[in-house]
Order: sequence, then C-alpha cells, then structure tokens
Amino acid sequence: VIAINNENFSLNYFLTKYNINFVFQDNLLIYYSNKSFSIKITNENVEINHKYSNFSIKCLKYYWDLKRLTSDDKNLDDSNVKFYYLNSVDNILNDIINEYDKLSLEENDPLYLFKSKIQENLKNEQIELDEKIKNFISFVYEILNILDFNVPVYFPAERLFFSMISNHIYGLLASNTSLPKFFIEFGNLFEQSRNRKNAFSIPFMNMQYQYENNTSKIINPDGSEISIEQSSTGVQAVLPLCVILENFQSKQKDLRYFLMIEEPELNLFPSTQKNLMEYVISITNQINSKLLICTHSPYILTSIDNLIQAGNVFKNNPAFAEKLEELIPRLSWLDYERVQCYYFENGTCFSTKNDELQSIGASHIDDISIRLSEIFDQLMDWKYEK
Repeated sequence: VIAINNENFSLNYFLTKYNINFVFQDNLLIYYSNKSFSIKITNENVEINHKYSNFSIKCLKYYWDLKRLTSDDKNLDDSNVKFYYLNSVDNILNDIINEYDKLSLEENDPLYLFKSKIQENLKNEQIELDEKIKNFISFVYEILNILDFNVPVYFPAERLFFSMISNHIYGLLASNTSLPKFFIEFGNLFEQSRNRKNAFSIPFMNMQYQYENNTSKIINPDGSEISIEQSSTGVQAVLPLCVILENFQSKQKDLRYFLMIEEPELNLFPSTQKNLMEYVISITNQINSKLLICTHSPYILTSIDNLIQAGNVFKNNPAFAEKLEELIPRLSWLDYERVQCYYFENGTCFSTKNDELQSIGASHIDDISIRLSEIFDQLMDWKYEK
C-alpha cells in the first residue's frame, strides 16, 4: 500500500527489496485484478490501481498511531496529555472523514455506513478520550478487514542467521551495515517479537523457548538449557519463525497478515516438517491471516494435503469430528476451496489441484523418488543377474 504512492516505485524497486536480481523476458506480463484492486507487471514496470489506496494508507497510519496511544507507557489521565491527544484524535477523525468523502461511495458499498459511525464517535462529547480512541481503532480494524488488507511478512530462508547471532542482533541492525532491505526488516521484526513474547512452549519440537538478559535459549524436557547459537541448524531455522508467529497470536484483535514463508522445511526431519505445518497453519487460522509457502519438500506438500483431506472428511461427514481431532488438531484443518498450489517447471507455472479428488498432491515435486526407485530396481536386477 505504501508503495502505491511512491513515484519511484518500479519493478526494480519491487524486486531488489526482496533480493531478487535476474532478467525477465521482454514479453513478461503478469496481471491480476478484483473488484477494487489491480496490478500489472511487465519487464519494465509495476502498475498498481487501488480504489481505496489513499484511504487505506491513512487508515493504516492512524491505526498504528492510535495503537501507540493506548500502550502502557501513556498516561491519559494527565490533563495536559489528554488535551493534546484529544485534539490529535479529533484531527485524525476529521482527516479520515475528508479522505472518505473523496471515495464517492454508493449505498451498496461495504464502507458506506462507516462515515456515520466515525462522525458519531467524533461528535459525542460524552465519550471519554480513551474510549474514543478504542472505538476508532475498532472502526479502522473493521475497515481494513473489509478492504481485505493484510500486512505482508516475509520469512526468508536466511532467517537462521539471526539465531546464529542472537546476542548481537541489535548491534547489527544499529550499525547501518549494508544488508538487503528484507533482511533488515525481518531482523527488526524478530527483535521486537522476542522482546514482547519472550517465553513459550514449542510442542512440536518438544522444547521451551526463553529470552532473557539478551540471550535466547532452549530448555529441554529434562530441564537442561542450551543457547540458540549452539543448537542445531533445524532449531535455528524454526525459532525466528515461531517467535514471530507466537507474538502475532498473542496480540488481541490485531490486523491480519500475509505470511510468506520460504523453505519451511530447512534442515528438518520429515516428521518435524509435518508437525511444523500443522503448527503454522493452526496459528494462521487463529489470526485469520493468509499464508504463502515456497517449498521443495514433498513432505510439506503431503502434510498440507492431509490437512485438506481432514477438512474434506469433516465437510462430508461431521460425525467424524472427534476421530479427526484425535488424528489432526481441528485448528489445522484446511478448506480445499481456499487453497491454491502451483508447480514451476521450465519457466511454466501450472496448478497441481485435482478437483475430482479435492487434493493438491505431491507427485510433481517428488517425481525423482519414482526415478530413484526405478534405478534401484535396475541395479538390483543386474546385481543378481546370472
């Protein structure tokens, strides 16, 4: 959303932010649209049109501003502080209404009724300041959800780096070291999250996480402790992911997220990959967010397919709910209609979904297993041939 108003926004800007640096073909064209939003990508530029772009930007900016006003370190009982913020809130509400009026909404538009709600909140002198702020935060939350706004969060494959330098993240981020923008953003998010959610259990890894005195550590079932820097690379790859997701889950009525996880399977046993996907999808469902995964692992895809099948079974026969929950946690069940799966090969992208079986399958990514089995059988034939 912020990039929409950036006159320097280009394909190069879009790609370098996420450390993507390769040449597109001259005939590249990617186009997507819905009733309020469209994006067109060519080999030279990105064009974005959003019916609610300016309105969305202001709503989001004021959402974070007012959320900060309700934090514990603000004393709204102080008369001077109250006067200052009261004027700020009134200005904010008036600015939102002015931007709202520019939309020229029709009566059937889902945002049509919000103006009267905001105006009522603004003019009602009986409402205390803190209540006025909370009401507005609630309004903006509803508005951004109606607009299907999701805060993008990218989990790069390089995330284990921040586990390896766990005790020195702040110094690295403060040193203005030349690092990719996405890397710095992820490091900041990890640092903020572990300060807010500094202790929790990770059941699928059978361990506890704790952050104190600028040190991240793992606590094993027997009570023994190990610093994250000395843990396995699998733990180091999973931990930043878990810390951020646990922080998101702990927030009450926060914005929805668009979670983009690169290579969730990094350095993990197949059984742990399966448990990780149940965990990630459970939290994604609980925070009402969207999830995008890039993977080379057939175990990840098969695990997701099993979660889809659990949803299929429940939809076809709800009587199996109790048995299903014994096998797969309910919060991890998936609706086939809400899942897309694409496979890339030789510059071509195609869907792997099978509508008849209501399955995404893992066969495309695991064709090599069939070939390996064929080679093994041939070698065995030759070995015992007389």
